[in-house]
Amino acid sequence: SRPDVRTRASFWNARQPALVTTILIGINVAVFAMMVIQDPQAITGALTRLHLEFALYEPALEQGEWYRLITSGFLHYGIIHVGFNMYLLYIVGQMLEPAIGRVRFLLVYLAGLLGGSAGAVLLSPDALTAGASGAVFGLLALAFVGYWLNGTNPMSTSIGSLLILNLVLTFLWS
Repeated sequence: SRPDVRTRASFWNARQPALVTTILIGINVAVFAMMVIQDPQAITGALTRLHLEFALYEPALEQGEWYRLITSGFLHYGIIHVGFNMYLLYIVGQMLEPAIGRVRFLLVYLAGLLGGSAGAVLLSPDALTAGASGAVFGLLALAFVGYWLNGTNPMSTSIGSLLILNLVLTFLWS
């Protein structure tokens, strides 16, 4: 006999160790695809209508458009930007999400996203900023601290290399 729907759903759910990671990558890629469909120049990093309406911009926040603190994290400037952020999200998500659970993983992602948005507004209030880098930095920081607390030097792991590479690329492209 076949298990009931609830049991099958539980087994399916258990076989998806990084479900939130997969969903976040899907949302980011879908938004980027929508941007490219609306304006093919978006693939090279050109500014689009979606950037103007949803990217982080301090004067817009002053007018009450607080949603930009979150929506900016799902917009990217070009295929390299979205590709690199999603690659890092995939790598770190495969490691962290099964270890800390889906809810905690999502909360860390959102905290990193909001922290990155706050930092972007403080460092460059007049710039139109977007990307999941803040969220990815939050996840990398959690992995870094986790290694450190377990007695492993994070700089001797792939997390240390990824963190340095992400920092270098962030400051080169900003």
